[in-house]
Amino acid sequence: SLPAAEAQRMLELSRPTDHWQLAMAKNLQGAAFLGLRDYKVAEPLLLASVGGLSGAALPGLEAQGRGRLAELYIITGNYEEAKKYRSN
Repeated sequence: SLPAAEAQRMLELSRPTDHWQLAMAKNLQGAAFLGLRDYKVAEPLLLASVGGLSGAALPGLEAQGRGRLAELYIITGNYEEAKKYRSN
């Protein structure tokens, strides 16, 4: 099991489902699958996480999550979707 997946399971026991830490755990899993080029697994994890990162206590997490989605869409040739998540 991925460490991020294990962290997510632990956080689910102690945090509300919309907590930014859960979103970050999903985002890290998505990033791992992105790095492994398993785009079909990465995309739903990254999409599920991006909204929850907006309330993160750590600066830059939302931009990082959006950047990972943009990277995924650029790699897969979906440039219109990439535009939605690119930082300006």
